[in-house]
Amino acid sequence: MSAGVARPLPFVAAHELDCVPHIVVDGGARPSTVLALTHWPGSSTPPDLARDLSAEIAFAYLRSPAHWRADAFAVTNDHLDQDGLVSIHALCDPAHALAHERLLVEVARVGDFAVARDDDALAIALAIRALAEAGRSGPGGGAVSGGAGTGPDRLGERVAELLGLLPGLVESPDRARALCAEELAAVESGRRALDAGEVSVDAPDAAGVATVVVDERLAPVRASRFCEGSDAALHPVVVHQATGAARVLVARGRRYRYYDRYETWVRYASERPPLRRALAPLAERLSEEERGDARWRADDPGALEPSLEVADGGESSIPLARLRELVGSYLLDAPVAWDPYASGGGVAGEDVTRRAGPTAGTTGRGRLRSRGRRRGRPST
Repeated sequence: MSAGVARPLPFVAAHELDCVPHIVVDGGARPSTVLALTHWPGSSTPPDLARDLSAEIAFAYLRSPAHWRADAFAVTNDHLDQDGLVSIHALCDPAHALAHERLLVEVARVGDFAVARDDDALAIALAIRALAEAGRSGPGGGAVSGGAGTGPDRLGERVAELLGLLPGLVESPDRARALCAEELAAVESGRRALDAGEVSVDAPDAAGVATVVVDERLAPVRASRFCEGSDAALHPVVVHQATGAARVLVARGRRYRYYDRYETWVRYASERPPLRRALAPLAERLSEEERGDARWRADDPGALEPSLEVADGGESSIPLARLRELVGSYLLDAPVAWDPYASGGGVAGEDVTRRAGPTAGTTGRGRLRSRGRRRGRPST
C-alpha cells in the first residue's frame, strides 16, 4: 500500500473466489472473507466504520489506514445494485472514487433508499438500472451483455461491465439521462403532482405511519427499485421526497399499499428506524374486514421492502380512515419480527435461512442470510 492511499483491489465474482482472501462489500461474509464492509444485518463490519450505506462504509474504510488489509487480494459482492456497485468501485479505484465521493454516495442512496438529494445522482442511478437490462449501451457505446441467463457467471460479467461504465456516467451525467429518460420523466411528473397538490401527505401517526394519497386521475408509473422495475402509484423517489417516515401507506383511491422502507432492513447508523413487525397477521385481519372478495397479502418481514396490499393489485372496500386505524393499532401492539441490530442477524423469532433479495443477474431473489436465532421481543 502506498502512503495515504489504500491499495486498489481487483473485482472477483463471488463464485470465482475459491479460497482467495478478500473483502466483501454490501453483502454477507464468505469462507475466505477477511473483512466485510456492509450495512447488512449480522455483519462483522467494524463499528467505527458503520454508516447508513455500504458505499459510505467503503469510503470510511479508504480513510481509515488502521483497517486496511494487506492480506486481501480481491473485492467481491454477490448481487447487483447501485450501492454494491459503488462500494466495489471504491475499492477497485480509490483515487477516482474519492475524487467523486459525494456524487457516488448519492448514487448509492438513490439505489438503496430511493432518496434523491442530487439530480445527477438520480440520473446515474436510474441509468445503472437501465444498463443492467439486456441490450442497453453505455457512454461511448459500451454495452452490458444481455441474455436470459441469471446465474453467478452472468452476474459477475454484468457487475464487471458496469464497473467499466460507471466512471463515464459519473463524469458525464447527461449521458446517463439519455439512458433513463422515461423513468426520469416519471419522477418529474410526480414532483409536479406533489407541488400541484395532486399528492397529499399526512404526518406520521402514533405508529410512525405516514399516509401518501395520490389523486386517482394520475396514471401509475413504471419505477425501479434495486435494479428491478415494477408499476407504482407514484415513483418511490417522489414518495420519499414527500416523507421521511420509515413506515409508509400509499393510497390511490381504494388501492392501498403499506410498506416498511429498506432503511429498516439494514443496520441504519445515523438513526434507529422503527423495527419491523410481521405483516401476515395484519393481512388476515384486513381480509376479515373486507365486505367483498378482496384478500390481502403480505411479504415476509425479512424482505427488502415488505409490503401489504390486496392481492393482484385489487381494490379494497375498507375506507382509508379505517385502514389507517387498523394498521396503526396493529403496529403499536405486534411483537418485533425483524431486528437488524441484533447480534445474530435480522430475524426475531423463528429461524429463517432464506430472505427475499437480489442475488443474480439484475433482479434475482433468494439471497441467503445467516441463520437467525430465536430471541425475545427487542425494544423499539
